[in-house]
Order: sequence, then structure tokens, then C-alpha cells
Amino acid sequence: MGDSLTEAKSTDYVLQPSTSTITQAVMTRTISMALDTDDVVGTNKKKGTPAEVVRAIAVEARLSSKAVGIRLSDLREVLRQLPLDARTLLGTPRECACTFIEGEEYVHFGLTECINHTLHIDGSTLFNSSRLQLWPILGRLISPSTPVLVVGLFCGLPKPVNVTEYLDT
Repeated sequence: MGDSLTEAKSTDYVLQPSTSTITQAVMTRTISMALDTDDVVGTNKKKGTPAEVVRAIAVEARLSSKAVGIRLSDLREVLRQLPLDARTLLGTPRECACTFIEGEEYVHFGLTECINHTLHIDGSTLFNSSRLQLWPILGRLISPSTPVLVVGLFCGLPKPVNVTEYLDT
């Protein structure tokens, strides 16, 4: 990219004039947080490793994997210890434990018992050229209130026939 950073001090980074104002602001804030500073040079407050701080920012800001990857490539110019890929930073599993229900794949992410919650199940065709359907089980904790979370996913040509087996897995 055209943006370039030069090291001024161990905790200070200067953005070159070729960098846009918005990019400068974002990069300065992100670098400041990644270096565990409190936006004031010289007032270091340790909050974790740079990778942990960047991971927390990515999760809290709900950044897509692509956006995280782009930011990582920018930040790696300054912070070499950051991973190259968003999947490594976020700890995305390479495999999932699938079970087969009625010959179709199902992944269960789990839900602790005895929690006051709301569940929603609705199917959707994945592609116009295919009959393959995705049936997510979505949940939201009411007390304490949380954002919607994915409890499980069913993927197959037909919708789940046996609801009991689908929900008991």
C-alpha cells in the first residue's frame, strides 16, 4: 500500500504525508491501542499482547475476516509479531465436529442448560442454482441480554424432517 510508517521512538510512530487523514486517524488509534498506550505517548498501560488487543478490537467492532486481514497487513508493517492471517489472529478452527442427521450435515455449537433464552429456526436456500438449504438455530439470552448467537446449523437438500432429532443433537 502507499501508506508508510516510520519509527520515531519505541512507542511512537509517525505516519508519512502520503497517508490520508482518515487512514492516519485509524492507524494511529489502532497502533496506539495495539501498543497498549492510553493515547498519550509515555503512559503505557499493559492490557495484553498486541495480538490480543487487535483481536479484541476486531471482535468488538464486528469486523469481517476480510477487513481484519486488510488491517493486519497494514499493522504488520509496524508490529511484526502480529499474524499474517485473520484466521490465526481470531483462532478460527480449521475443522468442525459435524454429525449426520437423516444423511445431512449438522453442527451443534452448544447452549448451557437452564438459561432463559429465545430460539429462532428458519431455513434459507444457499444458492439459486441449488436446492441446498441452510437451517440455523439462532438464540438470544434474555437475562442477561445478549446479541443473537448461532446455536447450531443444519445443511441439506431437504429441510429437517424429524424436529426432535434436529433439536436434541
